[in-house]
Amino acid sequence: MSNSLRDQLLKQGLVSKDQVQKAEADKRKHRKQAKKKQPQAAQQMTEAERTRKLAAKRQAEKIARDRQLNLKREQERQAQARKAQLKELIESNQVAREPGEVSYNFTHGKRIKRLYLSANQHKQLVAGKLAITCFKGTYYLVAPEVAERLRKADESLFLHRNPPPSEADDDPYADYPVPDDLMW
Repeated sequence: MSNSLRDQLLKQGLVSKDQVQKAEADKRKHRKQAKKKQPQAAQQMTEAERTRKLAAKRQAEKIARDRQLNLKREQERQAQARKAQLKELIESNQVAREPGEVSYNFTHGKRIKRLYLSANQHKQLVAGKLAITCFKGTYYLVAPEVAERLRKADESLFLHRNPPPSEADDDPYADYPVPDDLMW
């Protein structure tokens, strides 16, 4: 009873031995091809997976670049807004320079700069009641409070301010006035 279909067909004479051998050979051939195709299919799957992973990696890199670019743009926007605020602060609180013939020398970086001011403004600068600040290559006279705010906001804007004279100075010669006709 356990005769296979092949044996039954051979007994009845419906197929020849050559046909059975050919069928078995074809069957073996198909099995070998199926085994060879399985690694190719697996390889194709791994290539598809690699492609997906590569696409996902590229997408993640693009998102990271976009975030960095947006962060940089936002920082630039904030810096511009900050500069605009500082410019507004300087321009709204500047003391108009009165043209004069008295020069006031101060340092800007490693260079000595000179401003020509009126005698009154010169005295105020010397006394520490005015300060000098520079914004985009232009020098402005501002109140000391404004200069302090500028120094806190951006050190590069603040240039020069004389310290106010202290009342604690014990000048031993304060009681002795300098004669007007003294020549050096």
